[in-house]
Amino acid sequence: MRHFFKIIALAAVLALPAEGLFAQDAKQDILVAFEMKGSLLSFDVGVLDQLYPKLDPEKIGTTIFTGSSSGSVLTAYFACHGLSAQSVQAATREITTFNPALLGEDDNAKIIKMFAGINVEKDIRVLDSFLLKITNNGTCVPTAHPFAIIASNDEVVRDTVPGTLRPANSKRLNFDTLDVFDIATGNRLGKACTYFTNEAGAAYLQKVPEERRLCDIRLVKTAADLMFAVRASVSEPTYFPAIAEPNPSAFLDIPPPASRRYQGGLVMQAVVQDFKLADPELLTVGIGGNFAPRLVNRFLKNIFLIDVNRRLLELNWWYDVKIEGSREGFDTFKRSTVNPRDLLEFGRKTVKACVDADSCNGRVLLKPEAASKSLDGTDMTPFTHRGLKSISRD
Repeated sequence: MRHFFKIIALAAVLALPAEGLFAQDAKQDILVAFEMKGSLLSFDVGVLDQLYPKLDPEKIGTTIFTGSSSGSVLTAYFACHGLSAQSVQAATREITTFNPALLGEDDNAKIIKMFAGINVEKDIRVLDSFLLKITNNGTCVPTAHPFAIIASNDEVVRDTVPGTLRPANSKRLNFDTLDVFDIATGNRLGKACTYFTNEAGAAYLQKVPEERRLCDIRLVKTAADLMFAVRASVSEPTYFPAIAEPNPSAFLDIPPPASRRYQGGLVMQAVVQDFKLADPELLTVGIGGNFAPRLVNRFLKNIFLIDVNRRLLELNWWYDVKIEGSREGFDTFKRSTVNPRDLLEFGRKTVKACVDADSCNGRVLLKPEAASKSLDGTDMTPFTHRGLKSISRD
């Protein structure tokens, strides 16, 4: 009889849901967000080169990659190669071959020239050889890792007198939803931005109701789509001109836009908010640049409605970990001839400093009150600024 009860007890244990029985072995899904920082890409690689050895790969589940502007380059690279000791080491070789002189970083001077009618924007094709290198010679179609690359919708956010850079003051941006409205009629003109993502990324983003989701969703199904997504995200004012959408039928949840054009990743990492709403348990790691200079921020706000610095303030609230270089450090690199190896070391030192000071868990700068509730209405605060403990080596 005792053997009978032992068998019954064992059967009861085996009948338990696997997630309850082995909860201690559950892996932590993470999101790595690469923010915009112009030509200073090697900083991010230095951060990962110093940070990754501190992480335990056995504790990490799905890894999501997101990026805006120059961060889209790194998003494409890691979506193609994954996050591993090998891919990070390869990045220290491949990404550091980018020549920052291709772009030029004197934003204030370039804006003044633009207002004087001098064209300072370059042909986007100057990036092609580098983009081919990081996307397996233009053959990569990322499917294993969810990712999203952000670009602003130029025809929606641009608010200028036609043929000029003078503000028209005819549109209004709802900063909580990134919907844009015509002031005169009150009509909604559309979303300020687009997420370029694969099927795996869309599965997350479509969990957020369309009325609450910040950007449109555009599928990336081919290697050409991936290359275009990066071009769309880096085509920012003073760097490259806006580019037109070649495949309007690739959008989800909305009719094909008639005249979609992209003008870079001005909305920063809006996508972090939507991924976090889709999965509050997601551990979010941001690798950031710094605030835009006052003249640059005013220029973008007056012409494209986007207050980049406010967006960055609110974005920081959604991170569990935020690693950002000092403004003084970035300004030094922008004023001088940039050696990518020096940027690499700057990224490494930034990680070491924040780990030593236990300050890598992000800064709460501006809580986005309208967005800070989960999809079921609970406060998201307990799911932010949690640090690296759950994925660190013991």
